[in-house]
Amino acid sequence: MNSKTIAAWLFFFALGLGIGTYAHSPQSGSESPLNPDLRQKLQNLANVDLEDYYRLKNSEEKFLKADEILGKIMTIFLADLGLHMSQGAVSASHEKFVPAPTSKSPDPLPARPNVPVPMAKAETPKPNALQLNQKAEAKLAAVRDDRDVPSLLRQTQIENLDEALRSTKIFANRTETASSLNGSFGGRGNLHYENQDHLWDVSITVKASMSASELNGWYKLELSENGHSFSTSNGSGRVPFKEFERGSQAVFMEAGDKIQIQFYYLKELDQVACNIYRRSTQDLPYALIGTAVLKRI
Repeated sequence: MNSKTIAAWLFFFALGLGIGTYAHSPQSGSESPLNPDLRQKLQNLANVDLEDYYRLKNSEEKFLKADEILGKIMTIFLADLGLHMSQGAVSASHEKFVPAPTSKSPDPLPARPNVPVPMAKAETPKPNALQLNQKAEAKLAAVRDDRDVPSLLRQTQIENLDEALRSTKIFANRTETASSLNGSFGGRGNLHYENQDHLWDVSITVKASMSASELNGWYKLELSENGHSFSTSNGSGRVPFKEFERGSQAVFMEAGDKIQIQFYYLKELDQVACNIYRRSTQDLPYALIGTAVLKRI
């Protein structure tokens, strides 16, 4: 093989290697033209090193020069190949992490109709004792038939009398009621306690008038059974009536340490209607034991 053939072989080998290597390098998957920089490097190699190769006369020197040229060709291609490999990796990483186009959201599911959830039937709250009293008191104020009085009285019952008495105050500023209560009233009450029925005779006498926001004068409250008086409260000065601060027409009076009387003046009948409470011992609460209707004597 002559020198020109070796030189041409080296050049076209380099050129073909460069084209094949670059054209199929992993970039975008499509073929690309020869890298201009690589073409320039190969052209320089042809202009310089191949000229040197032609000037050599000794066959051994030519083979050494050819080996040198081949080494340069391989160095150029390997460097260029590494560059394209790194660029391809960067491109692939970009393609990997580019967010995919947002796909159209599926149509939302049709809204479920608002079906009411069955609720447990709420219990109707019971009115407190004082609210219940006010309704019954309004009926008592207008009652015209004394046969309706006992049932209305029971509707004014106070469940927790001990608690209710804490919110009472001294009877005051009710001149009309005080004036109406002046005089004597008496009647019989049907009662039940300690598993027995009882008939009490109840009488109340008031001779007093409003003075300095207090009811002052003389009073007497007497309870008896079978002709025997077992409780008498009387005195002069301030009459020990009590009332709620507001919202009720009830008047309270204590008979000893075990009995409380809640009474109303019935204007249309000119009578006094009473709820009677009793407790067995001081440490037990009051309980309603019956009612009484007192007529003017």
